[in-house]
Amino acid sequence: MTTMECGSYAEALRSLESGEESIIVQTNHRGNENDFKLLLEKLVNCDTCSSLDFSGNYIGEGTALLCDVLKRNSKLSSLNLLNNSIGPNQARNIAELLKLND
Repeated sequence: MTTMECGSYAEALRSLESGEESIIVQTNHRGNENDFKLLLEKLVNCDTCSSLDFSGNYIGEGTALLCDVLKRNSKLSSLNLLNNSIGPNQARNIAELLKLND
């Protein structure tokens, strides 16, 4: 499995489009909501990326959009959301959705 470290959501989007299997996104969600949304929209139909690391991006309220994507993406099975201001209920919802994936 190859891993691509990305400094922005736009760079992560390009990595998804090139077929990367594992992506680490090292950016701050604040001020980058549009790029975050574009990245998640691409994840819906992505059949190559199985691991995504959003640790330290402070996506907080963006978890609702992430949950919507996870309902429709069956490939993603590993998701790191450490230090993202996500509450216990949001984390539980995400974990349940990931269980449904391969």
